[in-house]
Amino acid sequence: MDEIEKMRFSQLLTQLVLNFKDTLDAYDKGLYDFPTYQAWQASVCTHLKMPGGQLWWQEIEAGFIQRVRDEINQGILEVPRIDATSPTFWSSDAKIEIEVPNPKRSTHERAPDQAS
Repeated sequence: MDEIEKMRFSQLLTQLVLNFKDTLDAYDKGLYDFPTYQAWQASVCTHLKMPGGQLWWQEIEAGFIQRVRDEINQGILEVPRIDATSPTFWSSDAKIEIEVPNPKRSTHERAPDQAS
């Protein structure tokens, strides 16, 4: 990666960890249930478990509060890398079913003749 790509990568991961910090805070205050918290933790940690994420986390980890570091480091031990889970979803060609369509949804499914 060139310097600009490294900066973008770092900013993206920083925002991901900061979002997780807010999720952890909301969970601690009782605003999120445990499954929601676990989903966020897994999402962040699967990215940080990838080679680039691991290197970034090792370099930047000390810049975050201890509670966030502890939760992320524990999560990294518990979750698979994102590339171990994503291919199953993306290669399945299975249509995602929405049981109750949301009439206020702003993005709608394209008609077959409009698909690109």
